[in-house]
Amino acid sequence: GEASNDAAQKINAARAEEDKKVAEAQANFLKIREDYRHQITQDLVSTDKDIADLEAKSKTATGKTKAQIDAALPGIHTMRENVSSEYKALEFSSAVSWDSAKANVDKAYDDLKKAVSKAD
Repeated sequence: GEASNDAAQKINAARAEEDKKVAEAQANFLKIREDYRHQITQDLVSTDKDIADLEAKSKTATGKTKAQIDAALPGIHTMRENVSSEYKALEFSSAVSWDSAKANVDKAYDDLKKAVSKAD
């Protein structure tokens, strides 16, 4: 009986330790996810300003410059919507799907930044 009780205590202690590690890992993941989402939000504010600047430039530009900006803007707006969709998916990503979800946001955002830079 004593050996059985001792074994049960060790098992319970091991389970408690494992539960603690799982909880810490989950908390760390949530912090990483929130920090990343905050960074992307800040980046998007800056990029949205760049897009607004492009739209304003289009109104005053002429000739080839205006044509280039006007041709790029619909694609830029589509890319911006794609970033928003991928960003929203982050909220539902788990630790298992995090790397993939983050990679999707990074790629969508990089594509958007390149398009905005190229149009300017």
